[in-house]
Amino acid sequence: MSDNDKKPVEYEAPAPGPMEVREPALAAAEYLRAAFRAGGAPVAHVRPAKRPVPPAMGQDAVIRLAHYYQARRGFASDSALADACGVHRSQVARWKRGEEPDVHNARLLRDLATVVARLADWYDAEVIPDWLYGSSPDLGGRRPIEVLRRGGLVEVLAAAETQTSGSYL
Repeated sequence: MSDNDKKPVEYEAPAPGPMEVREPALAAAEYLRAAFRAGGAPVAHVRPAKRPVPPAMGQDAVIRLAHYYQARRGFASDSALADACGVHRSQVARWKRGEEPDVHNARLLRDLATVVARLADWYDAEVIPDWLYGSSPDLGGRRPIEVLRRGGLVEVLAAAETQTSGSYL
């Protein structure tokens, strides 16, 4: 039997467990080994990754990254998000790579993500920074971003709810 006569072998790799991320290169190697053991040829040629794959992320890291991406929806750039958080843009880049923010910034990022998600239901993404940086009559003339920085998520969500629901006090 020549190499051309070998039929592709279908192989189904075991599914990863909950919150487990499998490195693609390892999954490909496992697939190739199983295909050759079964006496068939692999279905497709697998090229190794050009850059290293980050290590598997834990559940907390995935949640932090989700907070980053949700908050980022309300800003034109990482620099604009950094300005909203009061940090240098390199700090936001580190969060994006999985580095854990300090407690204050982790809370602020989570709160920003919550508010941006609420506002995104009603406003275009370009308007959200205007709302966050604008003076709000529902917050006594304070800017929502300042209230968020001081831990006032409930107040800001109430103001957003009042303004998006059409009921003004």
